[in-house]
Amino acid sequence: MALFTEKFKGNELHKMELDKNGAILMVNPLQLFTHVITHEFHHKGQIMSLSRHLGYTPVDADIIR
Repeated sequence: MALFTEKFKGNELHKMELDKNGAILMVNPLQLFTHVITHEFHHKGQIMSLSRHLGYTPVDADIIR
């Protein structure tokens, strides 16, 4: 977070080009950062759900207790 805010301070909403498999997307740094964080939570949820479906009690994956 600190590196992100330091690097993009004042430019968090400034659009930039991003090449995604040959397609050019216009995104800002805040959108990109938010996408990465929410995608990580998505995979965490998948792991918890799969554990339950297999009959296991998922491990505590919270960072803050």
